[in-house]
Amino acid sequence: MGLKDRIRRLEDKTDPMRYQLVYPECEMEFTVYGDAPLELIAAEWLKDAEPERYEAETEPGLKAALAHEHRAFSFLDKRTGRPVMKEIPAFRD
Repeated sequence: MGLKDRIRRLEDKTDPMRYQLVYPECEMEFTVYGDAPLELIAAEWLKDAEPERYEAETEPGLKAALAHEHRAFSFLDKRTGRPVMKEIPAFRD
């Protein structure tokens, strides 16, 4: 195990509000800080309802993820391999 792997593992353990989001279709990755499931819903709504606030308040990593060609709600959490939206009760099966 190399130094980069050790650093990554320490970051994963110490920063629970950092999500590595992965699109399952193309395996593109995005880093989002905060409560990613909630941030995705809020940013998606804000993008349509108040574009100026969306541009000013949305984290750059989240903006890049939402601008990607695939559907934002299909993200997987790289750490767990589970769909990110399954963490919100209303989106569970």
